[in-house]
Amino acid sequence: MNTHVMPLPLATLGTPLCIEGFAPGFDAQKRLAGMGIATGTRLQVLQQEGGNLVLALGASRLALSRAIAQKILVAPVGTHEEEAP
Repeated sequence: MNTHVMPLPLATLGTPLCIEGFAPGFDAQKRLAGMGIATGTRLQVLQQEGGNLVLALGASRLALSRAIAQKILVAPVGTHEEEAP
């Protein structure tokens, strides 16, 4: 596993990220995939206020609760496993 993987709320605002996976036992993956959030998706955290996160997925903006965001595991794009030399 990539050593730079972290829960989404720990990511620095504005950093390009790639979703590496989801926390074990998280069963809302199909629902998130319907919103464009799946393993391999690139995104950025634009805001973290009041426990909620505002994400940029391409030209779209999406808000998630911190509880759900905590289950999404991400890595900065430069450290994404598929991009490593």
